[in-house]
Amino acid sequence: MKGQALETFVAEFADLPTCEQTPGTKVQGEIPTWKLFIDGSSNKHNSRAGLILITLEGHQFQCALRFGFIACNNEVEYEALLVGLRLANDVNVKSLEIYNDSQLFVNQILGEYQSRWLKRVEYLNKAKDLLVQFKKYTLQQAPHNQNFNVDALAKLASSKDSDMLNIVPVEHLSAPNIHVDDSTLVIHAADTWMTPIIQYLDQGIFPTKKNESKKLQRQPTRFILVDGILYR
Repeated sequence: MKGQALETFVAEFADLPTCEQTPGTKVQGEIPTWKLFIDGSSNKHNSRAGLILITLEGHQFQCALRFGFIACNNEVEYEALLVGLRLANDVNVKSLEIYNDSQLFVNQILGEYQSRWLKRVEYLNKAKDLLVQFKKYTLQQAPHNQNFNVDALAKLASSKDSDMLNIVPVEHLSAPNIHVDDSTLVIHAADTWMTPIIQYLDQGIFPTKKNESKKLQRQPTRFILVDGILYR
């Protein structure tokens, strides 16, 4: 179910001219390309995301996403991607350039990193089902400075600034766009020195002890987490 902000955008842009009629198209029959920027993050307090959909003429639709459920960084970005892709499909976009500042996320979508986690696989399948509806699409990593505006939108999603929230549409996601039986995800294993690092990188969970929490915040810069495996 789309929120009011997304419904308003779709109603405004759904009747755009076809590619042969679109002003600014240089070649007859050339498919007009829109751009989608997405970003998201999660910590022990909340999850948040933002997206910007830019038309061929440069008009922008900006949206911040709030989450009513627990999600790790990677899952938050998938949720933002699914919302953005559905929005683009709803307004009949046929060619789309997608940008995200996480190389890990981009490589997962492109199939260069194979995920073994059921949730990630389900998110990936959902994304692919939407991507095949476009005649053309590209996905690439955006430098952080190019992704700054959408990053600011993601931060706005958790803001309490009522004035700003009245300017930028905020959509509330009450449940994930996928369904995976959590009982199939439970893995019983003894904790190791890697456990708190993995929990922090994947879910933003900090140790309860203050000194361990501070130490942990200095460590993750030396590690990367790929499908539950920690690499230095």
